[in-house]
Amino acid sequence: MRWVVAACAFALASSQNVLVVYTGDSADSTLSVAQAFAAGASRAGASTKLVLASEAAYDDVRDWADVVALGSGVINGNADPTLLEFLRYWSFSDDLSGQVGASFATGGGAAAGLQPVVEELNRALLTFRLVVVGGDDWRASEGAAGVVGGRGWNGTLERAGGQGFRAATVAAALARGRTPDKPANGSAAPPSFGDAWAGAVSANMTSAGYDAGLVIVNFTSACGDPAQQKMKTVYGDFYTVLTRCDLGLEFTIAPASRGGDCASRKIGVDVDARICSACGCPFCVRDTNGSYAHPDASAGLADVLWDAPRAFSREGRRFTAHAGVAVAVGGSDDYSLKYDLAFDDDGHPAFVNISHPLWISTAARVDGFTRDVAGDAFDIPRGCFK
Repeated sequence: MRWVVAACAFALASSQNVLVVYTGDSADSTLSVAQAFAAGASRAGASTKLVLASEAAYDDVRDWADVVALGSGVINGNADPTLLEFLRYWSFSDDLSGQVGASFATGGGAAAGLQPVVEELNRALLTFRLVVVGGDDWRASEGAAGVVGGRGWNGTLERAGGQGFRAATVAAALARGRTPDKPANGSAAPPSFGDAWAGAVSANMTSAGYDAGLVIVNFTSACGDPAQQKMKTVYGDFYTVLTRCDLGLEFTIAPASRGGDCASRKIGVDVDARICSACGCPFCVRDTNGSYAHPDASAGLADVLWDAPRAFSREGRRFTAHAGVAVAVGGSDDYSLKYDLAFDDDGHPAFVNISHPLWISTAARVDGFTRDVAGDAFDIPRGCFK
C-alpha cells in the first residue's frame, strides 16, 4: 500500500505547494514574516508548509515544493548560518528550473545587511535555476525585508503577504501551459507505452466512503490495432482473463489448483465491445497509437490537454510527470477524467493516477515493465476448446 500512496504524490502537480524555510530568533520575527508569506500564498489557493531551517529537508524542495521561499535574520551582515547549511545539501543533479524561488529577511537596522541577505539568498536560488520573484510592491522588489520593531514593521508583513501571493500565482502560471495531445514539439504529451508490453500493475480504487483496497495483477498486452488487440490479466488468485479481440472472444481461465476450467464469452454480445475500441490497461489508462484521447468519439472523450511535464525524484529514481484533462466531445469538461502519469528516465510508465469529478479515483503503479513479450503469451489453453 505504501507504493500506492506514493503514486498519489505527484497527482497534485497542477496545484501549488509552497515551502517556506525560515530561521529562528528570540522574538520570532522571521517566523512572523514567514507566516505572512504563507498566508499570501494561501490566498492564491496554494498549500503551504513552514519549516525551521535547522529542521528542513531537501527532499521537500525536490519532491514536494512548487515554490521555495527562504527567510533569514541578519547575522553579522550575512544570512543565518543554519539556512546556509541547509543550502549545502541541495543537488545540482536535480532539475529545479520549473520551480519558483523567493527570499525575505529581518534585521536590526535598515543599513545593517537586510538587502545583501535577500540578494545572497536569491543568488543561491538562481544558482539552482529557480525562477526568482520579488514582492508585489516596489519596496520589496527583490523580496520583503524589514527592521524588527521598526515603524514600518506592519508594512513588512503586508509586503511579505503580497510576495507569497505573487510567488504562488507565478508558479501556477508556469504550471498551466496546457497544450493539445500530440503537440507540434511533442514535448507535453506523455510517451507511448508501446504496442506490446508486460508488467505488474498494483492499484487502489476509491470513491466517497469506499476503498477497494490494493489489487495486484500481472498484465500482458499487444495492441497495434485495438480491434485486433490481445490482453492477458492474471489476478492474485491466479485466475486469468484472456481477451482476444482478433477472435471476438474473451476467456476466463481458472488455475490448475481449482480445476483449470475455461469459460468463453463473445465480445459485443456477452462483453461490451468497447474493450476493443482502445488499447487496454487494467485499473489505469494508456495510449492508443501514441494518443491518450479515446479514438472512438462516441466514448465522449475528444482530446486530452496536457500541462507542461514536471520532473521529480523519489527514492533515488527520477521521473517525469504528465498531468492532463480528457476534454469531452463538445468542449465540456464537467465530467472529464483527469490523468496524472509518471515515466522513468527509460521512458517506462511507473505511476498512473486517474480521477473523476464524481469522486472516483484510481492510483496505479507499474513494476517490472518490459516491451519483450513472448510469442506464446496469448495462446489459448486447450481446455477452452472443449
